[in-house]
Amino acid sequence: MHELISPDAELEAISAVFYNTPDPYGMLLCRRRELEQVVAGNLSAASRLPPELLSEIFLQFTPARLPPKADDPHLVLPLVCRAWRSLVSESPELWANISIGFEEGAAVQRAIRIAEQWISRAGPTHPLEITAACVGAYAHTVHDNPELVSGFMEFVLSRAHRLKNADLSFPFATLHSVFNLPSGSFPLLEGITLQPLLSLDDFAPPDTDAFAPWHWPSDSKAFHSAPLIREISYSPRPLFTSDVLGLVGAAAEGMMNDTQTQSVVWDQHVTFAASFSESLPWAQLTAVEFSLTALTVDVWCSIFNECPRIKNLHVAIRSSPHNINPAEPISLRWLETLVLSNFSGGAEAMLDHLLTPKLTTFGVLGQSIPLFQIISFQTRSRFELQNLIVAFPINVTEFIPFLEQFPTIKQLEIYSTPTDRFPSSFWDRIRTGKLFPALTGLVLRPSLQSLPPLVDIIEAKWENTEVWVLFVVWFTGGNASLEEVTEELQRLDKYDPDEFKRRVAVTVLFGPD
Repeated sequence: MHELISPDAELEAISAVFYNTPDPYGMLLCRRRELEQVVAGNLSAASRLPPELLSEIFLQFTPARLPPKADDPHLVLPLVCRAWRSLVSESPELWANISIGFEEGAAVQRAIRIAEQWISRAGPTHPLEITAACVGAYAHTVHDNPELVSGFMEFVLSRAHRLKNADLSFPFATLHSVFNLPSGSFPLLEGITLQPLLSLDDFAPPDTDAFAPWHWPSDSKAFHSAPLIREISYSPRPLFTSDVLGLVGAAAEGMMNDTQTQSVVWDQHVTFAASFSESLPWAQLTAVEFSLTALTVDVWCSIFNECPRIKNLHVAIRSSPHNINPAEPISLRWLETLVLSNFSGGAEAMLDHLLTPKLTTFGVLGQSIPLFQIISFQTRSRFELQNLIVAFPINVTEFIPFLEQFPTIKQLEIYSTPTDRFPSSFWDRIRTGKLFPALTGLVLRPSLQSLPPLVDIIEAKWENTEVWVLFVVWFTGGNASLEEVTEELQRLDKYDPDEFKRRVAVTVLFGPD
């Protein structure tokens, strides 16, 4: 019974009856003294930290993942002592930030009841942060039957006036109700991510100028009138099947799937939108992601001229019907991340018009772009690149000299070119630090033959650096079996498993070519 209630609560219960209850053998007195020592120890430990610091520590346990498990910190922390219980109950942020994953067989109404109970502890006015996604096989199920989760969207939108941040991954038909809200619906909204679940049949036919119906609508009054909004992401989740096997950790799985999905889809499908430039408050935005809805270069140029605060951009671009010749480059002086989904030369035309001196992350997905244009872009802007994402076909002979221009790279991601085309000297220079001496992350598409030098690189990084190192190994098209990959990775078994997983993640993904 003692394990079911806190020492503090048990001491309070015993104290209430201690002086009026016979205790011939001194058992109550003994237990009371034991509890007093335990509680005193807890209180003294807690008293060493000011409540403000404790609150910050407690907030590390957000968002709360619902439905909660028995060992959920939100349920366990109040049992430690009276002071902690009071602090938890007086911290609405702990209850106002929730995350729900709907899986196969999801009980949506039960999830709504739990979410209502949870956020009720935050009080009636505290801003809410809600993350909700349909995952796994259930994503395919609800794509065909959006009404299965419409009740949860109604729950979220009924609290639109309290939303501070929202990240929602649902069928397009369900998410579209967000755009029907009137002006003024989001007085507290700072960031929103909408991820429509789409099958490949939902995309426009390849090599056409067809307009798919699921792009961001041009009359989004509720977002245009949101006074605090700073971050907007509209990034569809194409539904396709692949097997992910985490052999050594799984820290990179989310990043890997996001970029791989977009690059796979972009090779074959693109969605055009005329414009949604009048539907958003561009001047106040700091982060924008429209990764699979392509606007023309001239439309993006007009938008970028209105984005003085922008720091992160991930947008799809197609060529304009006529040449654009601005009087001077568009200066995005605070831009740190730029990822372009390229269609019909749109990205290379866009680079000719940009000046980005603080850029640290750059990437191109989809169709190829001349490497000399990227170098020209860097020379003009004078940025020092730390992260490079290459998800377009490359000529290895040209690519290696190109990489020499960016010695400050810390993370390199190459998705569209198998590693067997790279010479052995390339891997040797990375291993010895002669190329990319600051490298802490490498994402590649290797053949089985190039796995040994990659393992050599992992060993070298493990031995010679104290930083956290991330390596993702991605196999496609059945070019290797799991047994062969596992055998080569056994060389890494000599390291302490817990320490190795903390610093290195190797994810093996067998998927489409």
